[in-house]
Amino acid sequence: MQIVNVSSSPNFWEAINTYAVSFVALHFFTAGVALSIIMSLDPLSLESYESKMGIRRLIGVHSQLRSKSIVAEQSLEILKKLMKIIMAKETDMMLHVDESPESTGEATQQRMEREQGPRSPVQRVTHDTIVASDTTLDARDGMDRTTQDLSPLRDATTAHLDFCEDPMITQALTEFEQSK
Repeated sequence: MQIVNVSSSPNFWEAINTYAVSFVALHFFTAGVALSIIMSLDPLSLESYESKMGIRRLIGVHSQLRSKSIVAEQSLEILKKLMKIIMAKETDMMLHVDESPESTGEATQQRMEREQGPRSPVQRVTHDTIVASDTTLDARDGMDRTTQDLSPLRDATTAHLDFCEDPMITQALTEFEQSK
């Protein structure tokens, strides 16, 4: 959120008239993607609302910078698409007040699968799975070696890590790649 506030400083408006405009636009875009991730985790939270207002300001800045940098123009389009996806997710959660948050996510995923047809299955990957399947290539003999047991490396800081595919983000990235 702090990078969003940079746009209100006088130094910012001086910098956009230099070669640094693309650099600035790229950093604002990165901040927008980070804020989008925060919003997608819990669209109805206070943090999500603050992130939404931050992205709104970033979209405004990118709109002003788009005539000066192709990076700002492309970033603006991507941020708009991300915002539409997140707003759809927020609307879906708001309209399903009788369901628990966990079942809402599953319902959204099932609805998207019905609308888009069969997709690759969502794979839940835990930290243990990643660590257990870590492979290394031994440079001396070219042999592929699989790490045996790294369970002592697992501690309280990584015990809660659980990764899964977010179909809405995947859809946004797919649409972006196809629009190139």
